[in-house]
Amino acid sequence: MIKPNDHVFVTDQILDVASAYSVVKNSVINAEDPGAVVVFVGLVREFDNHLSSGRLQILRLQHYPELTEASIAEVIGQARERWVLGTVLVQHRVGDLRPADEIVVVAVTSKHRAQAFEAARFLMDKLKTDVMLWKRVLNTDEAQWVAFKDSDAKASSAW
Repeated sequence: MIKPNDHVFVTDQILDVASAYSVVKNSVINAEDPGAVVVFVGLVREFDNHLSSGRLQILRLQHYPELTEASIAEVIGQARERWVLGTVLVQHRVGDLRPADEIVVVAVTSKHRAQAFEAARFLMDKLKTDVMLWKRVLNTDEAQWVAFKDSDAKASSAW
């Protein structure tokens, strides 16, 4: 279950990493005995082996808002069952993204750095496989729908 100090944002706007950090950092000021803030930022890669050229021009992420947000909240709830966390923030971008665009921000606070790092890694592994997003990679010559990779499934199932 997510808590009132958890934040889930799904947007087609450019992600503001500094603002995400500020949200979790400000929550630490009011928290009891905070010790760590971990922020992970995922970027769109230019190389994509689903395209014959190997070069992505656009990553198109489609979603159904209620399902996407609910599945992110579910993943946050799973993280909370495993670790003692303060604030958890997940921002995920949808729409058309280009190489080097920020696609996701995960920020976690905890009393201990190990828990914060592990929770952030768990969240990313689960976001890659358990969140309702549909990905399509495009360049000038082709477009392909993309399923999550076997390596993503393996990382997610390891938890």
